[in-house]
Amino acid sequence: MVAFEITSLAIVVAGLTVTLIGRAGRKAAWLAAVAIAALMIAEYAVASAGVLREWTRRPPPLIVATALPILLALVTALSRTGQRIAESASFAAIIGIQAFRLLLELVMHQAAMSGLMPIEMSYSGRNIDILTGVLAIPVALAALRSRAPRRLIVAWNVIGTLTLVNIVGVAIAATPVFAAFGQDHLNTWVADAPYVFLPTVLVPAAAFGHALTWRKLAMNA
Repeated sequence: MVAFEITSLAIVVAGLTVTLIGRAGRKAAWLAAVAIAALMIAEYAVASAGVLREWTRRPPPLIVATALPILLALVTALSRTGQRIAESASFAAIIGIQAFRLLLELVMHQAAMSGLMPIEMSYSGRNIDILTGVLAIPVALAALRSRAPRRLIVAWNVIGTLTLVNIVGVAIAATPVFAAFGQDHLNTWVADAPYVFLPTVLVPAAAFGHALTWRKLAMNA
């Protein structure tokens, strides 16, 4: 069930991200669609082949597989394409997409309860990213009605950025490389397909959303 939910959420979020990037033009949308599809196929393939479970390699393949899409998301947000997106997309659209993190945290809680994922990575442990997903809904609705003051959007983005950094840090600390929470609480599940979509699709989408929000805030300063 968790596998189906992670896959479905990744596909939906990928589609919403492409739609958002499409605000920069049709060409940008097509390039994003091809790049994201190719990335998802490649990540699924290497995960299925067991490559991402080679923890003794330096750097660990999973860290590389995760870092590349996050870097790509940030570079895109800070590029001229990102500027066009920030100019044409509303705060309501950019922030509203981030509501997916509420659903993701509920799925991650299921994973933790089933023993698939270390509990430290859920909201029963050290992960408070569900707060960002919950708050994204009223903040986006307020922005849609032009009732979201700048300080509200800044506050939401600060909270979201910090909670995202927190869970990424917890996830890395729980890998076999560090085993910060003990050998019985290792984060190895995301090295398998389709769970690999969590760090390689959903986390980059969250980072992309925050980077775009910061950029739009800077443009409207």
